[in-house]
Formats: sequence, structure tokens, C-alpha cells
Amino acid sequence: MSTDRDFIIKQDSSCKKIYLYAYLGNEKVVKIPDGVTHIGSFIFAKYSSAKTVKPNTTVEKIILPDSVRIIDNQAFAFCTALKEIYWPKVKRLALLGLVFRGCASLTKLEIPECVKGMNLLYINDNLKELILHDSLDQLLPFNYESTMWSKKGYDITLTVETVLKNPVYQLIDGWIVNTKTQGLLFR
Repeated sequence: MSTDRDFIIKQDSSCKKIYLYAYLGNEKVVKIPDGVTHIGSFIFAKYSSAKTVKPNTTVEKIILPDSVRIIDNQAFAFCTALKEIYWPKVKRLALLGLVFRGCASLTKLEIPECVKGMNLLYINDNLKELILHDSLDQLLPFNYESTMWSKKGYDITLTVETVLKNPVYQLIDGWIVNTKTQGLLFR
């Protein structure tokens, strides 16, 4: 199990946020330290200014503390061995874009109710089950990672199919609507 010395954590005194910038360890199970409120980009994979990525091939399970409020763009990107996420028990969690990009071993993903909106969730071909709860009030379309760079453009078919598996969401006049919250997710 990871220890506090495996992390680079900084506190922003002006807004009282505690940022996790990087994970330096090599454990399979990573427990993010209590008190961390913001998880930054590429905390496991190494991203260089030359726009190259060195994937993390070790981390299989991430345990998030209840103090986390924001998970930044590409936070868990390129954790190629990642199979499980233990979500915090909080009222609201911001899950920004591309969080699971390149997580090829992730076969099941359940987005918890504390996530009210999601931006650009890229899904690997290995993901067999994606479970969305019925309280989403914002959702930007997502698609399979293998087609992400396709010259054909962006196809939201997967998003529509996945969302409509939950009976709370309906397609009305070209809009995906949350009938529970009366919210419009996207057109």
C-alpha cells in the first residue's frame, strides 16, 4: 500500500485547496492521502513537454479519500493496469475530461451519484460495462478511445446508447433529457 512519501502534495493557502501533483511510488493499490481536495492531471503517468506519455503499468486500484472534490483532466490517464476505483462518499465531486484516457484494463466503470456532470469521457475498447446514475445534470458526449483520433469526426452514438440504457433519460426532439431533474444534457 502506498505511503505519504509516495506523493507530491502542495497546499494552496489562498483558497485552502490541497493538490495532489504526482504519485512517485510503484504499488498496485494506491490510497490517496486524506485531506487531498484536488487531484491534478497525469498524477500516475509521466507527461513531458514533448507531448509524450510514459504510461503507469503498475497501479491496479485507486482509493479516493472523502476529502476529494475535484478530479482534473486526465488525472488517471494512461494507468494501463487500472481495474478499480473506490470513490469518495461526498455530496458533489467534479470529474473533468479524459480522466480515464488510456486505462486499457478498466472493464467496468460505475460513475457515482456524487458526480453531477461529466466532460469528455473516453472509453477504451475493453470497457464492457459503464453505469451512469440517474442524477446527471451535465454530460458532454464521449466515445471509444480507439476512434478518438478518427478522421471521420466525433461520433456520439456510444453516448446516446449508454445514456438511454437508464430509463430516467429520454431522447426528446433531438435532446437527451433527464426526466427526473428536468435537465437537458445535450443535443
